[in-house]
Amino acid sequence: RDTWRPRSRKEKAAAISADHELTQKTAQAVKRATGSEAVIGGFPAAAIAQTLIQKNIPAVICGPGSIAQAHTADEWVETGQLVQAARIYTALMAEM
Repeated sequence: RDTWRPRSRKEKAAAISADHELTQKTAQAVKRATGSEAVIGGFPAAAIAQTLIQKNIPAVICGPGSIAQAHTADEWVETGQLVQAARIYTALMAEM
């Protein structure tokens, strides 16, 4: 092992059910805010949601942008995506 390379944490995968209340309410908020069906599935990267779920705190990942651009030198999100995310979060708060 190269000593100059930082060690990465090895996160365990975690998920809540597609039938979980939080998942369903998030999907409803996406539909209400965008008119489109939510895509429910796994997330191909590490996120704080894993830690929360492992501590029995339900969590979903729902946000603007592309994971392909995340944490890159020129990371950016379109303004329209931010506005859409704000609408989704507002709708989700109304669902809760």
